[in-house]
This record gives sequence, C-alpha cells and structure tokens, in this order.
Amino acid sequence: MTGLDPAARLWAPRHRGWKLAHHLLPAFVLVAVLLGAGIWGLSAQEWLMSTPLLALGLGVSWSIVREYRRGGGDVPPETAAVVTSTGRRAATRFATTRASAYTGGLTVGVAVVTLISAFALGADTITEYDGAMHLLPILASVMLLGVGLTVMIEGIRMLKLSTEQRPGVYLTRSRIVLVGQQPSTELFWKDITGVRAEDPAKHGPLGQRRPLGERGPSRIVVRHRPDGGATEERMTILVQYLTSDPNLLLAAIEHYAATPAERPKLGTDEALASPPATPGKP
Repeated sequence: MTGLDPAARLWAPRHRGWKLAHHLLPAFVLVAVLLGAGIWGLSAQEWLMSTPLLALGLGVSWSIVREYRRGGGDVPPETAAVVTSTGRRAATRFATTRASAYTGGLTVGVAVVTLISAFALGADTITEYDGAMHLLPILASVMLLGVGLTVMIEGIRMLKLSTEQRPGVYLTRSRIVLVGQQPSTELFWKDITGVRAEDPAKHGPLGQRRPLGERGPSRIVVRHRPDGGATEERMTILVQYLTSDPNLLLAAIEHYAATPAERPKLGTDEALASPPATPGKP
C-alpha cells in the first residue's frame, strides 16, 4: 500500500509550516484575544476575570503547538494486533492521533480553573449587585461557565480515549475496528452496505460545509446494517485525526468490502505489499 494515482486523490497533502499557520489563523486570533484580555485584567487587578482568560489562552496555545508537532508526512499502514469483542486479532492499522492522558489532564485543569473563576465571579457580583452596573460581570460569569463546561466535557472525553491500545483504524479479516476517536467500535465486513467520503450537510443556499476546505472531505462514512437488520447505521471516521493517508484508507475499505476473497491478506505483510484499487475505481 504505497501509492495512488494522483488523479484519484480526494485529499490533498496535510498542511505544514506556513500553510498550517494559515489554516490555524482563527486559533491564533483567539489566543491573541484571550491573552490580551487576560493581561488587561491583570493590569486592572480583575483576578477573577484574568485568571480563566489566561488559562484558556494557554490551553489554545498548547493545541496549536500540538498541531505543529504532528509529522508532515503520512504514516504508512502497518501490521498490528487489535483487541476485539472476540479476542486479539491480527490487523492492518491506519494510524490516527493519540488522545494522551497528559493532554486530557491539562484540558481538565483549564476547565476547573475556568469553572471556579466563573462561580467566584458570579457569587462576588451577586453579593454586590447594583443593577445595570454589574450586568457585564454577570454575563461574563455565565459565558465562562458555559466555556468551562464545554472544555471539561472535552477533557473527560480525551481521558477516556487515552488507552494502551494504539489509536487507529484496524482492518482485520472479519471486521473494521475504530480505536481512539470515540469509544472503540467495530463493524463486520458482512454488514457493510456502502462506503463514501462525505462532508457534513448544511441546510441553506450554500449547500454543504467543507470544514477541511480544499484538502478534501472531512469524514469517511461506512454505512452498515448490523445483523442484517432493516435499520441502516453509520461508522464515521474523522479525517482530521488520521495521520495515515485518507485516500489509501478509503481505497482499502472500498476494496476489502467489495472483495471478501482478499480479506485473509489483512494483518499480513501481503496486504502492505499489494495496494488496493484507488477510490472510485474497480
């Protein structure tokens, strides 16, 4: 699995360097606003306002640093083992980013600082409430409370996903196993009804959103009917978390879903040596 026809590529190479900086421009603006407001709060001795703003600014800064630390090249597929509902199985693994316990703990810490400050600011304002004069601090405490809860939920999710099993999309002879983007899920090849690259739909005159811009669709969706049932379900693979080539992953899922006789190769060096058909081609 080493090459694809460039004409068949749905996803452009991942951003690096200045291209990545351009892609993360909104995050840089957010950092500047948060840190600037936090420093202003310090100068005005508004500790309950400045502390959470500085914490959030540093948290977003760490997220940017984490993106820059990601490699610029695609991680090639590899032979690996994965734990399934029926035991340990050999698989061909397409890597995704890891939700580390360190990053999850840092995210929870930022959320705790924000929530404590929100409650303290609200309580301090209410005890000295004087009509419209204190309306802004009350609104600020409500906003911080919402942000803190959102960050806390994300941090807890990251902690739950920081497992010993390396994250990725694992293709075994019998199933697809998704580890790391959500609680581990598995899907049997026999239940698959369709595979395609998609962007989330947006109702309105603009049609579909393209969150990854010109780099390609944001997700690979595998439709399936568990146990041959009538209700169709979806396994969603979020492309922004993939460190392997999404073009190659889509091609592999399409190929092995359509050709059961080829599936015994999965989990062996033979699967790595013989690339599947390119997306959209037989």
